[in-house]
Amino acid sequence: MNDVYCEYIVKRKIGTWGLFCRFFVVMATIFAMFFGFIALQFYGLFGGLLLIYLTYYVFKNTDLEYEYQFISGHLDIDVIFAKKKRKRARKFDIRSVEVFAPLNHEVFKQYGKQDDIRKYKVVDYSSGYPDRDKYAFIVSMGENGIAKVIFEPNEKMVEAIRNYIPSKMPR
Repeated sequence: MNDVYCEYIVKRKIGTWGLFCRFFVVMATIFAMFFGFIALQFYGLFGGLLLIYLTYYVFKNTDLEYEYQFISGHLDIDVIFAKKKRKRARKFDIRSVEVFAPLNHEVFKQYGKQDDIRKYKVVDYSSGYPDRDKYAFIVSMGENGIAKVIFEPNEKMVEAIRNYIPSKMPR
């Protein structure tokens, strides 16, 4: 009856490494198709066709979107490849979150210090643009320890999470 549903999609910025890979496979494909066919005939054409598939694979895996779905206490994060294929990245139970706040909040400074036994791993599901508002939360990952999850919810989702776990969100 009191189900809350919010969803939001952010497009991941293509990083320098992704741009380099895209440029490299396109240039290698052009080179292989042109010179390979002249020099090696059928074998060069076959190598070029393999590079076309590699180009498709690189472009598909560097064009990413993250979809956040908050459904009554559960946050699902999906990765969408090239606007065609969806894969569940992670599902979080918000009740197991230790703290939820904006990324630059001072509450995150106490986690991961030298004297703190609980080291955490950072998992980034954000767009990669530095000027956008990012939020983070600390969550237990079972026997893998704890993780700091970074993502970019919209205001409606932040408000829904705030209403669900008000004691774990510092003001």
